[in-house]
Parts: sequence; C-alpha cells; structure tokens
Amino acid sequence: GVPPRFDFSKSDNVEAVTIMWPAPLKFDDGAGGHSIGYHDQIVLPLRIVAKSADKPVTLRADISYAVCEKLCIPVEAKA
Repeated sequence: GVPPRFDFSKSDNVEAVTIMWPAPLKFDDGAGGHSIGYHDQIVLPLRIVAKSADKPVTLRADISYAVCEKLCIPVEAKA
C-alpha cells in the first residue's frame, strides 16, 4: 500500500495536529499472503492544538492516499 499524507498547513489558528492511528489489522492479501493495514473503513481521531485558545479553529486538510485492491490507485482529497 501507500502511506497517507496529510497537510494541515492551510488551517486557521492551528498549532499542531496529531493523528491518533489505531492498531493495524492483519488480513489476507488475496495472493496467498498477508498484509498489515486497514481494510474497508478507518476512523482517524485527531488531537488538535489551537494557537490561541480564545479564537475559533478552522481545520483544512489536503490528503494524499491510495485505494488498493490488486493495484493501488492514488487519490487526492481536500477536507
């Protein structure tokens, strides 16, 4: 697979963002072996630290990841 990349640099009033990765799972890769990662869906909790606690936070993310089955297809997303 391809590790996802997150860019939060366009956010407002954000000092730091930490992704709280859940433990990966071991699953059959369909070719007689095993893979370690995530299958179907995943929820990634975020710990967000504001630069200024008395101002609102706007989180913006540019996300690069891949959707994989037999081949991995790169995907770009904005949130």
